[in-house]
Order: sequence, then structure tokens, then C-alpha cells
Amino acid sequence: PFLPGGSVRLGGKLDGRLALEGTVAAPQTLGSITLSNGLYVSKFETAPIRNVSAAAQFNGASVMLRGMHADVGSGTLDASGELNLPVANAPSSGFAINVVARGAQLTFPAYGGGTFDGNAQIVGGNVRPTLSGDITLNQARIPFAAILHAAGGGPEPAAGSGPARAPRICLTSASVLAAC
Repeated sequence: PFLPGGSVRLGGKLDGRLALEGTVAAPQTLGSITLSNGLYVSKFETAPIRNVSAAAQFNGASVMLRGMHADVGSGTLDASGELNLPVANAPSSGFAINVVARGAQLTFPAYGGGTFDGNAQIVGGNVRPTLSGDITLNQARIPFAAILHAAGGGPEPAAGSGPARAPRICLTSASVLAAC
């Protein structure tokens, strides 16, 4: 499947205009697209992601995400960034995305979840992507099966799976700081 989780519901209005110009060896993408009233719900991530809006501008060999906003649980998530397309004449290969979370609630039943606040940047190019910023995770819930799997001690957990009496680990007001 294109999107993980099964029982996926997608919605929203996508509008815009795209053009391909140039040659096969050096294509150029031009135009813009917007998304409004977007929605994503699935069994993989069960907190509804709704009221998604985004605007992207295609500038030849790059795409600018001018603004993305989503209501995530009872909080919000905003993002902006740039992606250099892997085509001839691109200034460089890679991407940079800035994300701001304000009380964004993410719930992945098989892996955990919580409420996120803070700023982060993901930058990638010819080397591995790097993550930097300050993110606070509150009311974290991490299933024991997910920890066991991450440690190499078992198969990937399925949502709602595991022994009926598996230990439950809860982190409250945990802070996660990532800096590179």
C-alpha cells in the first residue's frame, strides 16, 4: 500500500498547475499546487490529522514548501522547506524541512505516542539526513513490545498485539532533545 496502516482515509482539495519543460536530460518543473481541508486517518497513526493546508512552488529544479499547517490531535504542526529535485542543473541535491509542533498529539498504537512541542529541522543531501532542534515530548506512551523490537529482541509489534499481561511503560513529561 502507498500509505501505511490499513483503513486509510484521505481527504482534501488539491489544486494547482504544473508544467514540465526542458529536455529529457535536463527537465524543469514549474508551477504551484495547494492543498486545503486535508485529512489523514488510519490504524497506523490514530490521532486524526485534519484541516491540513499546504502550498508548494515548483521552481525548475527545486520545490519550495511555502507553508504547511495541520491540526494534529488537539495541537498543531507547521512546516516549511525546500527540496532540490534530482535532475541536471539542480543547485545541489538534498532537502531542508523546518517543523514547529504546538501540542501536536501523535498516536502510533504499535510504537507509542505523546504530545509534542518545539522546533526541529531535518536536512539531507549527499550524506545521511540530520535532525536538529528542541522537542519536548509529554505524556509519552511506549509499548514494551516496541522497545523489545528496537533492541533486536523480537519481531515488529502489531497494533494491539502482545501478551495480555505485558508490562506497560509510561513516560510523563519526558524531554527529548536532538542536536547535531
